[in-house]
Amino acid sequence: MKCVIIDDEPLAIDVLMEYCQKLDFIELEETFTNPLEAISVIKEKK
Repeated sequence: MKCVIIDDEPLAIDVLMEYCQKLDFIELEETFTNPLEAISVIKEKK
């Protein structure tokens, strides 16, 4: 499963990234602090 992390706190992103690395079925695509940027990239990658 592909996923992205969207959060305004870098520490929270780090914690979530570490968690995703422990799960074999999660493929972290990108991380974002700006939700509008995330939406734009997600729409491009459809």
